[in-house]
Amino acid sequence: MMLSISYNPYLLESRFQVNGKSANKTPWAQYLRRRRLQTWFYPAPNWKGFAVEIQNALNEREVEIEFTGRKIDYQDLQLFCDQWNNQSGKDHKTSFILRALKGELREDKNVLQELDKLVATFKDSPVEELRSEELQRSYQQERKNDFDMAVVATMSSGKSTLINALLGRDLLPAANDATTAKITRIHDCDNKEGFTVECSTRQGEILYKSRPVTPDLLDEYNKDDKVFYVDLDGDIPGISGSMLRLNILDTPGPNNSATQEHRDVTNKVAGFRVGNISEKTVHEYRIPNAEYTLDGFTYHTDDQGRVTLIEGYPRFPEEDSVRNQVDQRTSGGLDRVDSDDGGHLVAKLLGGDASWLNIVPMDARLNRGDYKSMELTVAKMLENGENPKIKIEVRYDDQQGIRPSGFTYTVETKDKKIQKVFDNVCGR
Repeated sequence: MMLSISYNPYLLESRFQVNGKSANKTPWAQYLRRRRLQTWFYPAPNWKGFAVEIQNALNEREVEIEFTGRKIDYQDLQLFCDQWNNQSGKDHKTSFILRALKGELREDKNVLQELDKLVATFKDSPVEELRSEELQRSYQQERKNDFDMAVVATMSSGKSTLINALLGRDLLPAANDATTAKITRIHDCDNKEGFTVECSTRQGEILYKSRPVTPDLLDEYNKDDKVFYVDLDGDIPGISGSMLRLNILDTPGPNNSATQEHRDVTNKVAGFRVGNISEKTVHEYRIPNAEYTLDGFTYHTDDQGRVTLIEGYPRFPEEDSVRNQVDQRTSGGLDRVDSDDGGHLVAKLLGGDASWLNIVPMDARLNRGDYKSMELTVAKMLENGENPKIKIEVRYDDQQGIRPSGFTYTVETKDKKIQKVFDNVCGR
């Protein structure tokens, strides 16, 4: 039995064949097709693990796997197959033999070299947009070998303590005041002795030039209202920068940010970002079986990373926040239909966030009609001082799709309870 796997980590897309025939519509392939290879191996809700699922589906004593993709992913799959084959027991009925197609294992650096050559040809393209300097600058910015790792949690939850442990020294202040917290960026510089610090405004203008850092100096900068970014350069222990430079970002937190700029930076690195959303991005940032707390509301996701439940106490926002018009126009990716709006699960009027976590493809008539009427009912309760609590349950009929099929919206006060069920019918 031959199982062919074509894995593209850049598009987060996989394709499968069994004995030369497409297997992309099988349940196991549907589960794997938009997931990173390293998450295939082990059990998860509704998933018994790669070896067991393939064993049960193909029912063969030996399965030869033909792999097309990156060398590093091939090596991970090889290690997993070797570990499985070396185990014994009644549950291990299938052996896996892995081989790569000749010339079909690639490395990131080779892909980047090919991409560099392709982008270089754009300068002579007959298409004006491809010849633009802005496109070239954008490509070079994305081309940088920087790997950003954000540490995101609510204020005073131990983010700085964790980073200090990674750095091997007590460098960052152990506690930050929510009204003065900064965006702290730690850049790995191999073989550099000690750490230096440089501070800038939110516009990027240098306030304090690079100098050796001390905890007292950082505390001083943290209290300076003019400082927005604090940049630290030093050798992060145990990290090699031969291929990538690690940047650790210490954020104020998604629900305690002092300013809209703080929130935008936090949301961007956490995946709750304002910007163009592609199908790849939608699925890559959605964390399965997670619980998020954002602006006082708790969001729960299912094993596909889709929001299925929101609970919390609405409030009137102190100031009108900026609408996330891009995500509202593109929410749902390929699952979105022409009659959809990007609808807020929790209305902005009620303190709902502008991130993709709170935006779903919702039929325009529903979004602007019955759903909005329910939101206005909750707003009226707030005006009357009734302190309502809302609970929004999100339904999905498609196992893989990210367009909801409906919503159950419940609002409850001390004296009453209102519940409405909405169907998210296309073009209703």
